Amino acid sequence: MGPGPALGYCLPMQIHRRTRRPLGWALLIGGAMLLLALGLYYAAQYVPTLVSVSNQWFYVLSEISLVVAFIAFGTSGAVGGLGRLAFAAGAVGWLIIAGTRLVSGAPGVLGTVGLTLALLGSLIGGVVVVALHVLRRSARLAVLVTFLLGALYLLNTEVSVVPSAVDGPLAALFGLGLVISGILVARGR
Repeated sequence: MGPGPALGYCLPMQIHRRTRRPLGWALLIGGAMLLLALGLYYAAQYVPTLVSVSNQWFYVLSEISLVVAFIAFGTSGAVGGLGRLAFAAGAVGWLIIAGTRLVSGAPGVLGTVGLTLALLGSLIGGVVVVALHVLRRSARLAVLVTFLLGALYLLNTEVSVVPSAVDGPLAALFGLGLVISGILVARGR
């Protein structure tokens, strides 16, 4: 028997470079759009001539890029069955959240379903990324922390887990985490 892993041991499968770069860019763009939307929101409080409706589009673009990132995670062969299911649920959840943001008359139940799917997809997907060593080194940890911040951000929109004074910084931390995760994932670090 030649050199190699012992029987029964399987090396962890990682996301291929061709999938990793667009995934990193989707995370990076999602974080940048979220930070831009937050910046416009807070700038509109001090400069009343800024239209706050325009920042809704940046939120929607952020959520759509998260849909793309979740689809890229789910379609990579590295996440397994539970990971595919979690990332599919997360993608559908973020898509529903983006849709309810665009349609003002959308029923509240639809938003709650989207929030629940995105929350579960983020939590389970983050754990799957770390447990299966889908990404390398610090990218795994950055994605897990970012997905946990995203879950807290989503949960806070519905239940108000943290005080309202922390709501803005929590969203900014989530956006910054997406940017950092996107850079680390795209570079393969």
